[in-house]
Amino acid sequence: MSHYLSIILFTPAVGALVILLLNKQNENAIKWVANITAFVGFLVSVPLWFWFDPNAADFQFVERAAWIPSVGAEYFLGVDGLVNLVGWIVRESSHAFRRLQTGLVQNYALLMLFGVFAFVSIYLFVR
Repeated sequence: MSHYLSIILFTPAVGALVILLLNKQNENAIKWVANITAFVGFLVSVPLWFWFDPNAADFQFVERAAWIPSVGAEYFLGVDGLVNLVGWIVRESSHAFRRLQTGLVQNYALLMLFGVFAFVSIYLFVR
């Protein structure tokens, strides 16, 4: 069972937590952590682009695990064709948000978490 989607999903959150632990005066370290985190998320997602089968009707790269068994909740991730739109939106919005980067720790953490929340929101409202 591959965990590519979980790594892609949680990499920005881990990066944001690391940035929050850094000294806010060390702007260079904050920028490096933010860029490395984004690059790691991108590198993990590259193989999925080539492995994705656009003719498949079902979810691909599925990850499923019991989360709260007493209520029947489970951790379920999968990719459908919507991921291409989300990837394009994230890429385009990152160019716009780059102008807003001021070096403050809170801004970098907020921008990294924005990607996670945007993905979850689009998924919940579109499906």
